[in-house]
Amino acid sequence: MNTSSDPLQIFITLTMRSILFLFICLLITTTNAIAQPGGTSLSIGPSIGFPLNFESTHKLGVGAGIRGYFSVFPKGYLIGNVNFISFPEKFSDKNLNLISIKLGVSASLNSNVFLYGDLGVVVRSRSGNNSDADPGAGIGIGFSIPVQNGRFVDL
Repeated sequence: MNTSSDPLQIFITLTMRSILFLFICLLITTTNAIAQPGGTSLSIGPSIGFPLNFESTHKLGVGAGIRGYFSVFPKGYLIGNVNFISFPEKFSDKNLNLISIKLGVSASLNSNVFLYGDLGVVVRSRSGNNSDADPGAGIGIGFSIPVQNGRFVDL
């Protein structure tokens, strides 16, 4: 299929350089304000993905994401994620692009360690091909490094 007829591919192609520029900027300035009980916060930052199921054909993926937190317990949050990540193919100039939209929960184990899990949809496209969507799920562990003014850098 011609890439000029796929709106998602046009969007991805036109914004890839902008996203990479944002990735570099956000890598330097990523912070997260912890939501107080009953409060909300927003986290914006870079994403790095390892091609675990397709490492023979794709390189390390890079992108960016945004996560919203809504405090429901002193150490528990409802979370919403929107994330974009692109995996370049090793032997061509094409990419595997993933856009995920998920909702979930996060719990702080202490002031520096948190666990999270989420469910949603993942839109998948390859350069020059149509996109499709599948269910997506994620679990993880994160580390919060305190910086100034009650903010944290999350890894």
